[in-house]
Order: sequence, then C-alpha cells, then structure tokens
Amino acid sequence: MTCEEIEAGELAEKYVLGQMNADEQSAYEGHYFVCSHCFEELRLRQTMQSELATLGVPRRERRSSWALWAAAAAILIVTVGVGWWRLRPAASTASPAVAHVSPAAAAGPSLDLMARVEPPPYMAPVLRGGTTVNTAFRSAMEKYRQGFYGAAIPGLLEAARTDAKDADAQFFLAICYLMDGQTDAGISRLRSTIELGNTIDREMAHFYLAKALIRKGDTAGAAAELEHAIALHGDRETQSRELLGQLKRLLGVR
Repeated sequence: MTCEEIEAGELAEKYVLGQMNADEQSAYEGHYFVCSHCFEELRLRQTMQSELATLGVPRRERRSSWALWAAAAAILIVTVGVGWWRLRPAASTASPAVAHVSPAAAAGPSLDLMARVEPPPYMAPVLRGGTTVNTAFRSAMEKYRQGFYGAAIPGLLEAARTDAKDADAQFFLAICYLMDGQTDAGISRLRSTIELGNTIDREMAHFYLAKALIRKGDTAGAAAELEHAIALHGDRETQSRELLGQLKRLLGVR
C-alpha cells in the first residue's frame, strides 16, 4: 500500500470511521506504522473526529463534515499566521515517506516512531439473546471510539474490577493508559491481559506491550514480546515481524 493509494481511497477517513474490513485495516496499519506523513494525517483525522463528536455531530454525518471542518481549520490557522502543514507544495514523484531522509534515518524509523501507539478500533459485539455487556464497559468504549481515552479510564477500571477475567476490559484499559501517557499503568494492564490467556487479546497485548517497552527503552523486552506475538500467528503477525525487523536493524542486531 502506498501513500498515493491511501490518499486516493480516503483510507485515513475510512479507518477512523470504522469502515474498513480486516484485510484493509491490516494493510493500512502496516503502512502508517513506517510512514510519518500518513501517521500525521491519521492523527489529524482522529482529532477532527473527536472535535466533531464534542460538537454533537452524529457519527453517520461526520464523513460529510470532513471537508467543511478541514476548510474551516485551514482558514483559521492561516488567518492567525501559522503555516498549516497540509498547505504544502505538490509532492514529487518520490514517496513522501523517503523524501529528504537524513543518512541517520535511512536505516528505518526511529525508536520514537516505533513506540507510537495507534489505538486499535473497537467494534461492539453482536450479542445473542440473554447476553449482556457490562454497562460501565459499554459507556467507556463509546468514549474510546470518540477518542476520549482519559475519560474512558474510570469506566474501564470499574469493568475490570467487576470482572477481573474480562480480557477486553483489561486490554482497552491498557490502551487508554498508553494514550493518556501513563506508560507504567499500561504495561501492568497489558501483562494482566496476557495472563488471562485469551488468544485474540493476548496477541494484541504482546504487540502493544512491545511498543510500551520501546517507549521505556527496554528494547530487549520489546523484542521478546514481538516474538511471542509472532508465535501466535494472528492478525498482528505481519506487523510484529516488521517491527521486530526494524528494531533489530536499528540496534544492529542480526
């Protein structure tokens, strides 16, 4: 997947609105992980999503609101004399991900980029009759979907206390901690998720624990977690292999 394909398909917008299938999501995540341009584009879209939610715009209407929101933001920023990064000269035929790369960065992304956490989308399960979802969890995950990660923490804490074996509550609480800058708390909850043994959440937990450990400077621990994620052969296997390879190249490890 290339930057051009992402822009032409409006994939950043579709991603934040939860309109991708699993294969599209995996391919997109594999690209923005190593492309700072597309990563910043995604962060901009998520900021827009959060602001539109704050303004009370229904989720189904937010797609049609992107152009108006972006135009208003550009006008406001240019008016106060601040250059908006999106108002840039037309790109050359070279990929934005590799243009103007310094020799030090030529080997791949930095540890800082590798440690960046992009919260995984949450899709509410389709429940059968008689099955219920913890009210605190449901309310917290609505905040999570809107990008209010700090605000989601209390509800996820309550859900985790109510059912200590709820892997989803533990995992998404960990992600919210990481997004809120509480790395140590996030690491603790990711390890709790792994101990519960749920295969899907366990693979995701190993992957995000690796990122959190990179953030803490524990590259050896991060490599071990990526090996665990790869061994589970799940949806994050490709990304885990890529991240492990980049980590080893950066550290000069074979």
